[in-house]
Amino acid sequence: MSNNQASKAKELYRKANKYCSNPRIIKGKYYNCGSRLVSVCPHCAYLYRGDWLVISYSGCLPGKNLPAEALEGYVFYFLTLTAPSFGAVHYVPKDHDKLKICGCGKIHTPEDLGFKGVPLDPDSYDYAGQVAWNKSAASLWGNTYRALREKYPSLDFFKVWEWQARGALHLHAVLRVKQSEGTKPEKITEIALNQHSHGHGWGEKSLCEPVKDSTEREKRTKYTGKYVSYSAKSWGQFLISQQYDPTLINEHYRRLDKAAKELVCPKCVEGETCTAACHANFGATSRVISNSRKSKDTPGWSLNGTTRKVLKQKRYNLYTSNYDRDDAKIGMARAKKARQELANLNCSPQDIAARFANITARYYKPGRTRPSTRNHRSKSSLAGLPAPF
Repeated sequence: MSNNQASKAKELYRKANKYCSNPRIIKGKYYNCGSRLVSVCPHCAYLYRGDWLVISYSGCLPGKNLPAEALEGYVFYFLTLTAPSFGAVHYVPKDHDKLKICGCGKIHTPEDLGFKGVPLDPDSYDYAGQVAWNKSAASLWGNTYRALREKYPSLDFFKVWEWQARGALHLHAVLRVKQSEGTKPEKITEIALNQHSHGHGWGEKSLCEPVKDSTEREKRTKYTGKYVSYSAKSWGQFLISQQYDPTLINEHYRRLDKAAKELVCPKCVEGETCTAACHANFGATSRVISNSRKSKDTPGWSLNGTTRKVLKQKRYNLYTSNYDRDDAKIGMARAKKARQELANLNCSPQDIAARFANITARYYKPGRTRPSTRNHRSKSSLAGLPAPF
């Protein structure tokens, strides 16, 4: 892409994503589509991502609406729970200083992304077992959380599911517990590894690490936020972004997809095609992002009561106080035209997104309900509530 094309694409991308790509019109009022997928609506997807980042900060980082005193007396842990092994896969390191001999007898470099996640022996790989594990992952985490709460009654969490290259889920969670309960990371890991659901458990590489201070808390929260942005992508977009070799890894995913379609779920009826989500997503049914809610024993993850509903209402109030229907209609028309021009450029959508995602996908900071984009800071959008464009 030339510099002129890049500049034009940058401006078009900014205009195209200022408004919802697929607004719903109900009784003469406009509603955002509320999609979390960038491929469907970048505008709503980045709002979704931003809301969850604000919520994640509201439980562990002091900010405008959360004084530092509210965090006193708590300790934090970063918990990673992985899937077990379903067969040996190729080892592809992230850095050149971590090279080692792969099970295939060769030494792969970070450039060999086409081998990442590919089984050494596809014929003996347990595809059915991996799909079944993905399906049980949500209930497995539920059992784990209940066991941890039984041991540590004050425990609250913020978690994100992430896809591994092999097509298996694993979980990242920030845990907050009262210091007086004497928690130890080794004990948390032990409790987690002892949990099972439908005969499935966590993998041996599961790990719990202590988060020592506010600086590391911010680092870990942003690390989790990276996976929040992944959750705003479809599985297909994730594969494209990783630049996988279509001849090797796609065969692996085709086998996983076949195993998912053959999976028997409670909604399956003999002789009919089941439309349950697990058959279309490698068995996964878990909610991508979630946090603990308020109960009689705990305040919930957010210490200042921040929820997606609250953030939506703030955007709604901002809309109604700064609303000009004519300006909004003109803006929507310009955004639609920009999307059409963007599609006609001599470059792929993935190329454009990779270059200019930072325009609308900047990290939210505590207390903000919009990315700090210059041109439309006072007219934030609203996913799921009446948005009178």
